[in-house]
Order: sequence, then structure tokens, then C-alpha cells
Amino acid sequence: MKLNNNKSLSIITKDMSDKDRAFYLKEKILNITIDDGSLDYDLRDTLELLKVSNKTKAKKLLKEVGEMYSVFKEYKNIGDTNISAIFSRNNLYESISKSTDMVGMLYVVININNVLLNSIKIEEHSDNKIDRNIKVTHEFL
Repeated sequence: MKLNNNKSLSIITKDMSDKDRAFYLKEKILNITIDDGSLDYDLRDTLELLKVSNKTKAKKLLKEVGEMYSVFKEYKNIGDTNISAIFSRNNLYESISKSTDMVGMLYVVININNVLLNSIKIEEHSDNKIDRNIKVTHEFL
């Protein structure tokens, strides 16, 4: 996801020690509820197709679902921060290329609001790719 702001946005910072970060994070609880009821009749066919599709076909199917659920947009106040970011089709394609579970990706797409709302920032570090446009990378769980 492309971050829209770069200020310090949570208690987790890049200069925080692992011990301090662990102390803070051990009290956090990750609450993600997947809504199986959101798989309406039309998506049941997509679910079955994803079980047997290659990644190229999966990209097309998941993009269509993402458009149907209007997931390609800006999200504000991600997790326990006031970070906002844009989720794009390219972000979806990158996630698909790194995943082996296309059915799981379907559930992420249709539940993305809940996933982002309940995520927890676990790390902040300088950009590893040395992109001059990205000063800090925020990692969420």
C-alpha cells in the first residue's frame, strides 16, 4: 500500500529497541473476524474457480472482486495508528504474486476494511529499497 503521510504515527518507532517493542506488543491482541456470510451466491463460483486457477487467472478474478467491493481506495486510521494509505490494483497483484493461497486472498479482499481496522503496527524502519520517495516503512500484522 502506498502511504500518504510520513510523520511519526504510533508508539512503535524505528529507533525503538526490540525489548521495548516486545514489551508494548505483548499486550496487543489481534482481532480479525472473517465474514463468511459476505460470500454471496456470485462469489461462491469465484471461490471454486480460485481453488483451481493459476495466478494469472486469480489476478483477474480477484481484481474483479476488488472492483465489485470497491476496495481500491484510500484507507484512513489503519490499525492502532492514524496512518492512511492507498490500496491499488498493483498492491493486490503484488500480494497475489507473494501468496500461495488464492482462496485466502479472496477473504482478504472482501474483508479488507476489517483487516486494516484491526491490524497492529509492529515495526518501523528506513526503506530497504532506498526509494527516495519513501522515508520510513511501517510493518503491520
